[in-house]
Amino acid sequence: MKQNEKNRELTQAEKKRLDEFNNLCEELDKKGFTKNDQTFGIVGANVFSIVMLVIAAAAGILLFILNNGHFRFENLMKISSYLIFFAGLIVLTVVHELIHGLFWGIFAQNHFKDISFGFMKEYLTPYCNCKTPLKKSEYVIGSLMPLIILGFGITALSIIIGSEALLLLGVIMISGAAGDVIASYRIVKYKKQKSEMLIMDHPTQVGFVVFEK
Repeated sequence: MKQNEKNRELTQAEKKRLDEFNNLCEELDKKGFTKNDQTFGIVGANVFSIVMLVIAAAAGILLFILNNGHFRFENLMKISSYLIFFAGLIVLTVVHELIHGLFWGIFAQNHFKDISFGFMKEYLTPYCNCKTPLKKSEYVIGSLMPLIILGFGITALSIIIGSEALLLLGVIMISGAAGDVIASYRIVKYKKQKSEMLIMDHPTQVGFVVFEK
């Protein structure tokens, strides 16, 4: 992560979460856990989201044509299409984070009391944070559910009902899960060094921290 991303001004809520995170790190350290930082830059995640956007758009349009026999770009120029897209984008961006919170909250030690939400105004990026450690599978499930439900789900629905505007929205939702895909990939490929491993969502940066004992 670039230095200016690490040094961005934190909100009071973020400062509180960071203090709680540091305290928990100290507790885990006393219990014999070693810490491995797996955070990454939001700029890199945004670049990857463009790659995902192009791939998802190409695949989505191809499947749309195969199922409906056409893809009319002029349908995207209609006022109704604009309304569907922009209203849906605002609502689903919030729902994306709520889905993270829902699934992480199911697994978290104190359930939904351990879930909080925030917004990186410098990057216009909302986020969800879980303040207690999770198991590897639990973190990955919570990370990828917005991609599965909103990205793949809406894209599939758009192809079935033949809505170009809805397809565009689904593709954007796939692209918006780029950071989640990166985090999940890094967790899956992470080679555990010890018998016990916990995943801790970082409270102010994009990514997570691994604790092993």
